[in-house]
Amino acid sequence: MNKTIYTTAIPQTILHILPAIALIFAVISCEKDIEFNGSESSPKPVLNAFLSSGETVGIRLTESRFFLYPAVDEPFKPITDATVHLRNEAGQTIPLAHTGNGYYSTDYRPASNTRLNILATFPTGMADIESTTDIPAPPLLLPTHDSLSILIDTFIYNFSTIPAQINFKCENMNLSFIDPVQTTDYYRLLLTLRRTNSNGTITHSNIQFGSSDIVFGTKEDEILEETDKNRYKVFSDEIINGKEHTINLHWNYMTLLAESDSFGSSTYDLIVELQHITKDCYLYFKSLGAAQNPGDFGNLISEPVQVYTNVTNGIGIFAAYTSTKNTYRIASPEGKD
Repeated sequence: MNKTIYTTAIPQTILHILPAIALIFAVISCEKDIEFNGSESSPKPVLNAFLSSGETVGIRLTESRFFLYPAVDEPFKPITDATVHLRNEAGQTIPLAHTGNGYYSTDYRPASNTRLNILATFPTGMADIESTTDIPAPPLLLPTHDSLSILIDTFIYNFSTIPAQINFKCENMNLSFIDPVQTTDYYRLLLTLRRTNSNGTITHSNIQFGSSDIVFGTKEDEILEETDKNRYKVFSDEIINGKEHTINLHWNYMTLLAESDSFGSSTYDLIVELQHITKDCYLYFKSLGAAQNPGDFGNLISEPVQVYTNVTNGIGIFAAYTSTKNTYRIASPEGKD
């Protein structure tokens, strides 16, 4: 028989939090403005580029700014006059043209297992920047029919009147893939809901999912919580190297319908995308997630996380990935069209 026991004792969690709160108030009470007497650093080029096998290449260049810059919400200044080239292992040089607002692109489509170097020069006196990345091979994501049947059977649809609402819910979904032998590999998992409307327009919505799988390094009570630092769902094959591995996950997604629309007039597809990413890409997303989610009380007074960069003489990321996608049609429940 379960018994409820009432007590006036202070919970241990509160006892742990009280010193942190006291320390915060102590810091605030001793606050003092200190004038910064250092020199302001010159702007550096910031490169942002994620290349994908079989896709055209696009990058963006902006200028960094001093950490005491007053207008924190102001967009970063784009670099519009750079000379940018890619070079592959065959020695081929591919120029990128500026298309506006700091964006540069080319029709060149790199293949898997290709190494690319990027070089950007600037007429304004900033140092040349460069970086290198390898386009990974496609990951082997298995199209498991059992996973599909579980996916459809576990959807729950809820409809309200104005506006109509649909809740997609999957409580138990299994995704399997095979990791290569004797190589260190890195991955990112994404779920997308694709909606095709009756007028032909298509929208894509990212689905946040939860998983207690060991590859994500999360605990069951951290799933879908703000304290989950692995918000970009990247992982390595450190503990599954060379094996077939199945990830169990769950998710919930809500969408609204226009008054003139109905569920039956649109089609919905779940897109499961496993990305084989470079180590640089993995480190970038891991550090970015940690920087965006400082977590518990202890981190309120800790040093900020430095986001990973692999750009020589500059800041930013030059990384690559190759995707394998499985698409599942979501059937309309009978009588709900």
